[in-house]
Amino acid sequence: MSNSVKNIALVILLIFCTVFGYKLYFREEEPKLPDLKNNTILKTELSPDGNHVAVIFRRSKGGATTWFSYHLSIIETGQRIGDDDGNVYSGKERFDFSWNKDGDVLTIKYREGSRIYKQIKTFKDINITYEYLSTDELRDRPFI
Repeated sequence: MSNSVKNIALVILLIFCTVFGYKLYFREEEPKLPDLKNNTILKTELSPDGNHVAVIFRRSKGGATTWFSYHLSIIETGQRIGDDDGNVYSGKERFDFSWNKDGDVLTIKYREGSRIYKQIKTFKDINITYEYLSTDELRDRPFI
């Protein structure tokens, strides 16, 4: 092989190593996997005053061991729930709710002994109360 061919091969190898090394050293972060959480709306009910909507949704987190949790959010009329946890209540077991006639009290009804992750007592101008329901009463609820 002549010296000119060797020089050309060496230059090509040097360019390849430089470009590859640059891309390897200054590479962008790996693309992130999509968020595998999923919210399924189970029940919505407008407050009697028409200002808010209470939404029960089931949230699943994907993966090898998918699990579910149940959430309640209160949102303003016309607003949509995002991909966040419930802003009022969340737990492992299903539950139900009802508004009082004025729309300033929301009562959440759940089974005694339920695993609860979040449970607040007020949201904006709405008071949140809690009551226990038996397993039979929950089984008869239409939202699940």
